[in-house]
Amino acid sequence: IEKESVPEDLRLDLVLSCAYACGMIALTTPVVLLPVIAVDHAATSTVVFIAGVASVATLGGALGKFVNGFVCQAIGGKTSSR
Repeated sequence: IEKESVPEDLRLDLVLSCAYACGMIALTTPVVLLPVIAVDHAATSTVVFIAGVASVATLGGALGKFVNGFVCQAIGGKTSSR
């Protein structure tokens, strides 16, 4: 009698769900912790520090999208995902 293992589709769904959850945690944790980080920079006000970090993070994300877009277009999706 053979044991039935977890279907391959279900395993893939679980792995992708875990990866997505970890990605969302990694993206949102710094935003939640910005006030705690701002306490270390007592020279400026907390609001100014948070606004500066949030704007730099947004610009960095946009720049990364442009760079990655052109790289993936130039070398192809399969090659760039390795």
